[in-house]
Amino acid sequence: MTAIGLTRTQARRTLRFGIGRETTPAEIERAAALIMHAATRHQSARSNSI
Repeated sequence: MTAIGLTRTQARRTLRFGIGRETTPAEIERAAALIMHAATRHQSARSNSI
């Protein structure tokens, strides 16, 4: 990620996904749902620890 201009800190906070010709819309929707669920849990855990 640093090769595209991100700092090391930004690169460590980045998720990169690859989508190919064989990737189905259902797989993309499932991945998006899982990512949103994980992000919500992470945000909730951070809020509870403050």
